[in-house]
Amino acid sequence: MNAADFLPYLEQVVLSADLSFICDQFRFPMDNRKMSSCVRCGKQSLYINQRMRGFRCVTSECNDQGDAISLVQRFTGLPFAQALGILDKNQWQQYWTEDFLNTFGAVRDCMTAAAVFFARRLDDVVPYLNGRGLPRDLCASFLVGAGLGIDNLRNHLLERRFPIEIIRLTGLLNHNDQDLFQEHVVIPLRQYGQVFDSYVRYIGNDPGMEQRSYLPQERLVVGRGYFNWNPNREQIILVDDVLDAMSLFHHHHQNVVATGANILDPMRLSGTAIRRAWVCLMADEAAREREIRTAQGCVDAGVEVRIIEMPGGLSPNDFFLRHSDADFTRLFGSARTFERWHIDHPR
Repeated sequence: MNAADFLPYLEQVVLSADLSFICDQFRFPMDNRKMSSCVRCGKQSLYINQRMRGFRCVTSECNDQGDAISLVQRFTGLPFAQALGILDKNQWQQYWTEDFLNTFGAVRDCMTAAAVFFARRLDDVVPYLNGRGLPRDLCASFLVGAGLGIDNLRNHLLERRFPIEIIRLTGLLNHNDQDLFQEHVVIPLRQYGQVFDSYVRYIGNDPGMEQRSYLPQERLVVGRGYFNWNPNREQIILVDDVLDAMSLFHHHHQNVVATGANILDPMRLSGTAIRRAWVCLMADEAAREREIRTAQGCVDAGVEVRIIEMPGGLSPNDFFLRHSDADFTRLFGSARTFERWHIDHPR
């Protein structure tokens, strides 16, 4: 089995883990605030979220985070393969080598270290984010940060003793081993608290640069998912872009999910509480096509779909720069079922 086969297996291990039991087992018990002691910074600041199957240190100077396997690693100091073995009773030995798993785990740790590094430089991109209607506190909660300079991230990761081969596997360097994101807003994508990708917005002056992107596919892919994915909600709002999702979140629609450059995989809906999806359609042709295909996938999975046509083709982020939350809420009343929308928009 290869890395692609490993991801669904890893997810099942993480979903079946009891984080509070892990804290007790390794003598880092939670207090009544669901906080444990952070190994990295030594404070009683590690928030355990069993429902979301992840943890995060809430001190801004630390911001350590991860899933159940990373939690075992933090408490024990074990490499990834041995930490996984504690949770799956060493079942992984039937399919994968220890070298592969420890490389996989090192890449995960490197991506988390990079996300923390970017987040510490949030103030460098606050003016841009404020111009998009996104306040600093909201951005800090999502670990938004800045990628600036040619080799600042690379040198930081090397100082943290990550081998250059591991840093390359993250996709965070270009072909010259320089920082890939040199003039960008960087937003980590996380699942169960674990960083698995990065969404970026270019804020420089080169008109030839792609304005929004993710990490390249030529890397070791260590996770899968969507921005702000929460399978425990009965209703979700689906948008294409991460900044659109953050705008909706800021305006009290915390059930928003950004699918990004991907189409929502109908299989991801299996076993979730999701029963209805509101899909926002914009004027951008590529994004619109992705969301239509996402809507169809939701219908095929048995989820009720309502289509919200954004006025004037505006993105949600642009919409909130001109309108209020009440204006957006009114759009729900005019949303059509996917079937009705298809009748009105024959292809």
